[in-house]
Amino acid sequence: MPDTYAYCSSVDLTNRYGAVALLQVSDRNDDGVSDTGVVDSACSDATELIDGYLGERYTLPLNPVPGTVLRWACAIAWWALFVSPPPEVVAAYKDALSQLDDARTGKLILQANGVPDPAIPLTGAVVAEDGAPRIFDECSLKGY
Repeated sequence: MPDTYAYCSSVDLTNRYGAVALLQVSDRNDDGVSDTGVVDSACSDATELIDGYLGERYTLPLNPVPGTVLRWACAIAWWALFVSPPPEVVAAYKDALSQLDDARTGKLILQANGVPDPAIPLTGAVVAEDGAPRIFDECSLKGY
């Protein structure tokens, strides 16, 4: 992978939202042309945010990029391109962040190369049980 990478691009945003819509949110100098720097920055920012969520659990960059991550990256970049995003864009952004949090905690597992073996603990910590034996158990509470 190159030094700089992004999980989405202007092509992905065009495919998902349309060329006219992308032009409307990315033509900052009103010359009728989408400003590639603006779009690239939004895609880069989305990638950094995604990597921030997933970096502790996954080997980065994700390769191949799962379709779910592409969808999250597009939703986040799309939200970033708006000065005042409409409710449906905000909802998609919040949904992406919620799912990213699920991926961060392991509730949602991404399929990509470099994903750690789930059988190996992430921190290497060992769970130990310490304390007095149980006073109440299944047998002593029988009939209650």
